[in-house]
Amino acid sequence: MAEEIATSKKLFLNAKKNGCHNVIDFKEKLQDFDCTLTGLHRGKYRMDMMESDCAIKKFDVDRTKASTFSLIKNVRHTNIVTVRNFYDEVGQPRFVLSWVDGSLTAWVKSEGAKMLFKKSWTGRSPTPTFRQIVIDLCAGLEHLFEKGIYPIRIGVEDMFVRKAGRKPSVQLLITKAKSFVESDKVGSKNIQNGLWKQMRDAIKDIFKDHLDSQNSNDSVLSRFFEHIAEGGAKKLQNYPLDWSEKDKAKYLLKIIAIDKSEVQQKLSKVNIVWPPETVSGKLPSPLREMKVHEMTRAHPASYDVKIPYDYLKICKNMIKHWWVLPEDVKEDIIQAPDGDKKFGIICVTLHDKEESTQLTAS
Repeated sequence: MAEEIATSKKLFLNAKKNGCHNVIDFKEKLQDFDCTLTGLHRGKYRMDMMESDCAIKKFDVDRTKASTFSLIKNVRHTNIVTVRNFYDEVGQPRFVLSWVDGSLTAWVKSEGAKMLFKKSWTGRSPTPTFRQIVIDLCAGLEHLFEKGIYPIRIGVEDMFVRKAGRKPSVQLLITKAKSFVESDKVGSKNIQNGLWKQMRDAIKDIFKDHLDSQNSNDSVLSRFFEHIAEGGAKKLQNYPLDWSEKDKAKYLLKIIAIDKSEVQQKLSKVNIVWPPETVSGKLPSPLREMKVHEMTRAHPASYDVKIPYDYLKICKNMIKHWWVLPEDVKEDIIQAPDGDKKFGIICVTLHDKEESTQLTAS
């Protein structure tokens, strides 16, 4: 390993001497979005006639950095900070990185929150930008896995932002990595599962100060965070985090149109229950009013509060018969301050051969 560091240093100095590569260290730390200082230093990187801003990550004596560099030097992904070169200074390793503007944590605190959450009649709800940031971070980790590489750990300190106009680009910084053992499939899967959980915890930590635990939308958001731990950016793409009420209604009707026995089989695998009764032993509003209204119809539907499928059915009938519902029922739904208390939140997971689709209907 000592030879690897010496060789990397020698190669870099030779390139520097020949005028091919040169790095200028300004000896000052990069200022973050909240005016604090990051753990990176500002610099300039020259390749032949081209010059660009760069960040420099400095380490104390660490003999593992050369092997990490050899693993990730050719990794190129929009959501991973590029390690452009490696050298050491008085025995201390240095990574020459592509430019970043600051940490994700500071960006969220200083200016990002207003882009990530919007006000709605039920409180704050996440924007498409928020969703994309989370998916992009997961896409970066997924790319490493596809290359047979994994970071030793993932934390909030490894997440950075590169500003491109008004749209932020989030990137993972990898400073210590290893290769999967190809023959150990079980061990590799366990490592990946552990890193997905670290990814989830880091993202939750970054956004914890911007969420209201009493808000029903944040309850949906909490489930979205938990979904990260299941692994994969593609899975998150279909998660109904920012579905409109129309999207939710359409999907609920789609589910009810499926063969009843198939839906019931899927429901048995997830925790779908009717909302708890009130202290007086009655269903909460507007489910109570909906059941009363049902009895006025020529062919009323029956609902058993012990059967999860019937919960979907009564919600479906609220949508289907909306225009003929009594005004007090419709008003109660529209003015509901908290979807969790009024309906509970339905999450139905339907699995087919290729994808997992989830429904959230409030």
